[in-house]
Amino acid sequence: MVSPKITADRTALQRSRTPKSETSGMVHGSRIDSGCEINPTATAVPGHMHLAREIYEHILSTQPDHLESLKELGQMDFEEGDFPQAIERLSQVMGTPMADAECLHRLGQAYAAQGDTSSAEAAQRRALELDPQMAAAHFDLGVSLRQQNKLGEATASFQQTLRLDQNHGGAFHQLGSTLEQQGNIDQALVCYQEARLKELIDAAFEIGMLQIRSEIEALVRTVLITAPRNILEIGSHRGGTMYLWCKLLENSGHRITVDLPGGDFGGLAVEDIESRNAMMSGWSENFSAINADSHAVSTYETVRETLDGEQLDFLFIDGDHTYEGVKLDFFMYKNLVREGGLIAFHDIKDTQLHRDQNCHVARLWGELSGDKMQIQSDAQWGGIGVIQC
Repeated sequence: MVSPKITADRTALQRSRTPKSETSGMVHGSRIDSGCEINPTATAVPGHMHLAREIYEHILSTQPDHLESLKELGQMDFEEGDFPQAIERLSQVMGTPMADAECLHRLGQAYAAQGDTSSAEAAQRRALELDPQMAAAHFDLGVSLRQQNKLGEATASFQQTLRLDQNHGGAFHQLGSTLEQQGNIDQALVCYQEARLKELIDAAFEIGMLQIRSEIEALVRTVLITAPRNILEIGSHRGGTMYLWCKLLENSGHRITVDLPGGDFGGLAVEDIESRNAMMSGWSENFSAINADSHAVSTYETVRETLDGEQLDFLFIDGDHTYEGVKLDFFMYKNLVREGGLIAFHDIKDTQLHRDQNCHVARLWGELSGDKMQIQSDAQWGGIGVIQC
């Protein structure tokens, strides 16, 4: 579960720090009253949107055709769900130099929300003229085309969406529905399966998991081939990966998690683990949470008793990342895995980032022999190793 500390750069729409006495002025050359300058977009952050709206509306009261104000207010109207007002304002911007792809995309979505699919199509096409790589516009164009029964064009739009964003679950679902309407049932079923996988992975990230998307998706596909019933996960963090094992493998087998509260590698506080376990219990009828040290013999015995004479089909080791810790997890629990079952390790990359965080899974991985597979997509962290028993 070791991940680099990545701080998202959210510089857009930062609150202006201009003193209050200087906040009445002009917007890109449009004077309000005092002659000082202010960028109202800089106030358009949660808690300050109303101030930006007041400024733009003040400008429109004196300059009804002020394009920037129409554009910004139209997009605010859209975000607030006032689609008729958004259409009224954004349509005035359409066809002017102020109209960018995002603005036209929003206009198309507003038309679609009002049921005007023809106008929605036109707006999305204009957006794509400005930005042919805008996956969201291709997707919304496809939806509008499908609603007009232009199935061939809709298919092409959804396929282009997926070329630009291969993880777009909605595009897979819409493409499946469009293919089904055209009688391509086999292809439609493949799309529906892909849609479900993509959407469940999206949900797993929202729940919380320290994984690289392409790696966890490759692991899921590998595990699905074996159709495992009984799964043990050592180190579940916030539950994202366990969510996948429960939802993608909906059968009567055991789902067991072993977690040490407050552990060094993503361990949660006791109260957080209890809350997480309560959530997890709703994902599978046979879910068992063991809040204990995986290295304790008593924990091993609890897992064995929970299996009630059955064996594990899949063991995912993502707890203690020290060499001694991961080695003990492997040798303690591998005997519970059936012949032909899978064991996976997270963080098998050998990088300075891993070593700095006392993560030495790579050392054990290098010592193991047999039928091994590596899943790696990032040069700096992560990596998943899979071995078959």
